[in-house]
Amino acid sequence: MQNQREETDNMSFLKQPIIYRAIALTSLISLSSCVVFERRVQQPEVTTTPPSTEPSLSEEANRLLSTKECSECDLSGQNLVEADLEDAILTGADLSNAVLTEANLENANLTGANLTGANLTGADLDNAILNNTDLSEANLVEASLEGVDLTQANLARTNLREANIDDANLAAAEFDETIMPDGTIRNLE
Repeated sequence: MQNQREETDNMSFLKQPIIYRAIALTSLISLSSCVVFERRVQQPEVTTTPPSTEPSLSEEANRLLSTKECSECDLSGQNLVEADLEDAILTGADLSNAVLTEANLENANLTGANLTGANLTGADLDNAILNNTDLSEANLVEASLEGVDLTQANLARTNLREANIDDANLAAAEFDETIMPDGTIRNLE
């Protein structure tokens, strides 16, 4: 009996004008497209975290950041941007080619440190001790060096453009093609 009813339903569909059958088929096709589309959207996306391009800090750099003491440490090439190193003890440390932009080195002791080629743009070095420090080829643009002790420091080819060196002690500092805060070049005298 049910088979007869299904056949009757199928026959009634076929008896409808062709336009109604076309609309019904179009609706059926659109509905099946939506279902396929929904299935694609609902599938979970697999994402992977790209590897970090930031270089990791050395064990000595991490120790410096946590204790603010790292005498004779090898911190060459380390990325210490905006590091808070106020009152840090870095005597004899190798900070060559380190990136210390906007770092706070106020009152830090860098006696005998190697800062060759270091980037100290905008760093705060107020009242720091930099005597006998090698700052050759360092970038100190817009750095604050107010009251800094630069006694016997090597400032050869150092860029001090727009740096604040008010009250800095430059006794016996070595100048060779040093760019001074006003943009002039200072050489050995």
